[in-house]
Amino acid sequence: MTMSITSLFRFLFFAPLISAAFVHPGLMVNSNDISRIKTKLAAKLDPWTGSYSVLTGMTYAQSTYTNGAVSNLTRATNTDLLWHDAAAAFALALRWKLEGDDEYAAAAAKILTAWGTTLESLGTDSDQFLTAGLQGFEMANAGELLRDYAPFVANGQKEFNDMMVNVFLAQNIQFIKHKDWSEGVHNHYFASWELCNMASAIAIAVLTDDQDTFDFVVDYWHTGDGNGAISLAISDIVEEPGTGGLESGTDLYADSDYRMLRGAEYFARYNLGNDVPFVPYANVICNYTEASNSSRGAFRPNWELLYSHYGQILGMDVPWVKAYLNFSLPLYPGSPGYEGGLGSWGEGSGHYDSLGWGSLLHHLDDEDVAAAKNGSTVAASNSTSSASTSSNSTALYSSSTATSSSASSVSKSIASNGTALYSSAAVAAAAASSSASSVLTSTALSSTAPSSTGATYSAAAVPTTLQTSRISSPIPTAFSAQPTEPAGEDYDDCEWV
Repeated sequence: MTMSITSLFRFLFFAPLISAAFVHPGLMVNSNDISRIKTKLAAKLDPWTGSYSVLTGMTYAQSTYTNGAVSNLTRATNTDLLWHDAAAAFALALRWKLEGDDEYAAAAAKILTAWGTTLESLGTDSDQFLTAGLQGFEMANAGELLRDYAPFVANGQKEFNDMMVNVFLAQNIQFIKHKDWSEGVHNHYFASWELCNMASAIAIAVLTDDQDTFDFVVDYWHTGDGNGAISLAISDIVEEPGTGGLESGTDLYADSDYRMLRGAEYFARYNLGNDVPFVPYANVICNYTEASNSSRGAFRPNWELLYSHYGQILGMDVPWVKAYLNFSLPLYPGSPGYEGGLGSWGEGSGHYDSLGWGSLLHHLDDEDVAAAKNGSTVAASNSTSSASTSSNSTALYSSSTATSSSASSVSKSIASNGTALYSSAAVAAAAASSSASSVLTSTALSSTAPSSTGATYSAAAVPTTLQTSRISSPIPTAFSAQPTEPAGEDYDDCEWV
């Protein structure tokens, strides 16, 4: 479930292209982000400074980092080589953008060029599609940050982009089109599988200026027949008595009556130890008759992104999202109070499923929120031909945090190519996995702004009407740490999809 939510967030992060050319950089970090973060770092403000200190202190963020590129990967045996190198490439490329030191760009370019000239295969079993989606998205983000580093453009960029298309994108599209692995049984895989591949395909489309692929994925988000489509990724929406309705929006974050946010609220409420409405869910291999405790309380670094968009920019009442953000921040090793990022908070596949770094990249103060509100109007359309202000994106990143880890904010839609597919994936995972119900409730999303927008959020005022029963209070002690997922987990079984 955690993985599905993250994948939904990842997908929701990008928005429809409005002009003949993509905006660059236009994925998880755009030019506006770079300028904003530079200003915060120069003023030595937290949480940006503290979060950046965590990033720059990692082995992955050093210019001396050595890549481990190989020609063939298998998720169960050696994909950790790619997890680590993706973490390093992104961290180093980001350091270059923020500090301007070419040694970091050169180190990142060396990693991307090595994989671009070496990688041929992601494996032969179905797990190859998890690698294609999760790491494809991450590597594309690193490449996007490095696209204007002249030595890379002259030597390595073409090889890297070609590899991303031939190895990663080819598998992304194969999976989304239900070729071979799920032909005829489109609900065989949970939402996170499709959503992370959709996010990767969108990211590679932006990286390579591929409008056709971009349009295909956004259309699938709206009309697809697999669990990555918005109507299936977050299924069986119900209205809980007394919670009220949601006002329809126009960007993918607001798509289908704020469906992604409903999923995120449901996911957070459940994972904080509360009862939630549940409707039995079945696919071709599993039948869920009751909500499971498997991986309950697990977390991924996506909640700063959700809170900044829905709670701050839109000023909506998001009590469970805020509560889950507060719950998760102190749990990242070595960085209490700062949301973790790729490679910073543990080992194992789940720790490398999301770029993260929300306290650095997505945290907003009052001044940032005001600026975003003044310039972030999104056109009233869900089609790829219409648009947001100077943006190529549609909020696909945020969904995955609610479903697992694979769309995110209007502010992102303002100057990026994303479509909010990333966030959707996260929400979707919550709805479709063993840890969550297939019923999502609207939990009173009002237009009232949260009481706190500072670096440390005040505890959420959780509506008592939703506290039908608590497993314990305020946070279940059994869920105070990240549950350990089995080594070499099989995402085809019912417990860990």
